[in-house]
This record gives sequence, C-alpha cells and structure tokens, in this order.
Amino acid sequence: MFRYLLATLLCLPGFLATAQTSPLVAFKGMVLDAGDSMGAAFVNIWGLQSQLGGTTKVDGSFNIYVMPGDTLRLSSVGYLTKVWIVPENVSQLPPPTIMLYREVYNIDEVVITPGAMLRQPQTTPPPPPAPVNNQPTFGVGNGGITFGFDTKAAHLRKQQEQINAWEYEAAMQDFIAYRYSPEFIQQFIPLSDTEVDAFKSYCRLPDQFVVESNDYDLAKAIKDCYKTFKRQ
Repeated sequence: MFRYLLATLLCLPGFLATAQTSPLVAFKGMVLDAGDSMGAAFVNIWGLQSQLGGTTKVDGSFNIYVMPGDTLRLSSVGYLTKVWIVPENVSQLPPPTIMLYREVYNIDEVVITPGAMLRQPQTTPPPPPAPVNNQPTFGVGNGGITFGFDTKAAHLRKQQEQINAWEYEAAMQDFIAYRYSPEFIQQFIPLSDTEVDAFKSYCRLPDQFVVESNDYDLAKAIKDCYKTFKRQ
C-alpha cells in the first residue's frame, strides 16, 4: 500500500507541471473557402498534441479547446489538408480566419463523336467464306507462260475487306434511320405516325446530307419539303 502511495506522489508533480505549462484554452475562429471566401462547413479540426478537436458549423465558424503551441490539422472532402500552428498567446489574439484551398482533380479529355450514337445493326450476318483454292494457276500471255497463286492469305484479306465494308454500310444506314426518324420529323411538322411514313417516302433526302448536316439544316430541309408535300 505504501509503495502505491509513494508512486502516486512521485507522479503527481509531473501531471501538475504539464497542466501548468499546457492549459487548455477556448479557441474560436472561421474557416473559409479560398476560392469564394464562403464558409467551409463540416471541416474536421484536430489537435495533434492535445488529441482534441471538433468540426466547423454550416457558416464555417468553430469553437473548440486547444493547447497553446499545438498543431492543428484541418481536413475536409474536396479540400487540401492544412496544418495550422496555434500561437502561444492565442487567448490574447482576435479570432483567426483560416483559408482552405480546393483540391483539383485532373480528368482525361473525353471526345464524343457521332459514331457513339450508332446502334448495333439488326441485319443478317455475312455469308460464309467461299472455299479457297491453293493450287497454282498459270496462263499464256504475250510474254510467255505466267504463273500465279491464289493464296489463302490474299483470300482472307479480301474477305475481311468485304466484311468491314458490309459492317460500315449497315452502321451508316442505322445512323441515317436514327437521324431521319419519325420522332425527329414530328418535332417540326404536324403529322401522324401513318402520315410520317408517306412523308418519308415522298421526301427522300440524300444520305450524305442526312449524315453530315446539323439539326438546324436538317429541320429546315424537312420544313421546305413539307410545303410541297401538302400541295400534292
């Protein structure tokens, strides 16, 4: 029992000295957005030495207890973390204003092209490839006998070119149907669903014009064609 009492008495001066050298004082101020000088709400303020802190209010104000000379860490989502040193005579100074800077995120550039609007064409697949003849062929010309080979590589290359052309044409027709659709036409002229089909059969705009024109030019062409459509 005596040993526990002695240990307590020996440690008590250290606690008293700490309490005398590092008292907690009331500390209030404002945290503002450095970009627009508006109050930064719900910013976390934490004393690294005192292990005490709090958060700012909606208007950016705060009122916490700190130790003079303590290091405060201010952090919030969307802002760069800031470190602020509490002055030793903080109780004698006016409430400070601390500025926080927004964190900037770099995002890669995104380019949107008309091709992104293309729907998957609902058409039949291309026919299966024809059998390849790898046998050598020869013929007789003015220069004598000439030899040639219908190789498999050349045949596959030609077949791929045909498939690419077929896919491009199908996608282009799908895009034309999307741009020159009944819904787009009915935005500018008063036609029913059945009348729109008759109008599209009467007013056949060139495919190149439908693809390359903007909405204004396409709408103008539809209105001009509608004038003659009504007189028929």
